[in-house]
Amino acid sequence: LALRVAAAPELETLTVYSTPGCPHCVRAKRALDDARLAYEVIDVSDATARKELEARSGVSSVPQVYLGDERVGGADDTVAALAAGTFDGV
Repeated sequence: LALRVAAAPELETLTVYSTPGCPHCVRAKRALDDARLAYEVIDVSDATARKELEARSGVSSVPQVYLGDERVGGADDTVAALAAGTFDGV
């Protein structure tokens, strides 16, 4: 899965569905921070937000990282995409 982060942030939004205190969420966000990629965090501690995540991805586990409408996956997938260079960030 090759993913590209657009130079113009309005083109592709990077979204992380997360919960407070989740070590895998921290790992995914740290990897994005290290890559200097801006992202929006959606806290799915709230039942409504969790249902939105489940409807969007079919899973309820966190983190779930999206680039636009494309699911990157969880922490392992995000870290692997960044390490492989398939996440081309600005």
